[in-house]
Amino acid sequence: VKELLFLGKIDKSYALRIGLPDLKALSLWRRVKNREDDSLLRALVSELEKEGFVVKIYDDKDKERKNEIVVFSKSHTTLSHNIPVLDNLGLEIESEIYAVVTYKSKQIYLRKYIIDDVDEKQWEESKENLSVVIAMAFSNEITNSPLNALAYKANLDWREIRLVKA
Repeated sequence: VKELLFLGKIDKSYALRIGLPDLKALSLWRRVKNREDDSLLRALVSELEKEGFVVKIYDDKDKERKNEIVVFSKSHTTLSHNIPVLDNLGLEIESEIYAVVTYKSKQIYLRKYIIDDVDEKQWEESKENLSVVIAMAFSNEITNSPLNALAYKANLDWREIRLVKA
């Protein structure tokens, strides 16, 4: 049924009636996968091989999406691991979408967090530092600490936060 839904062969309302929990994740993956040019996916897999985690941050300027943090990883992580990292950044998590996809025999784990109630100016200014700090905290390259919120609140990079911690 999931495959038929993924291919667009059955109606979403039927899938909802039978209780498929990851419709949003399937829809998100279909939008990425249906591109004829897979250069985006090749680049993502390449970056995951080097880094382990790739973090993308989006804002709601186009009003079609909310403020989002999308985390791609090459290994499985749990909510018990991820939520404290985001919580220590001072972010309010509205919801999460999770999916596991295979691309050319490589597993890609996708977690999309919808973030509620952000200061739009801070969000825009801190996206780059925030994404680096999240990736480093997820991969345990830096300690998970409430001081990591300085990436969002004061737009500090991970080196500056490390100095404050010292």
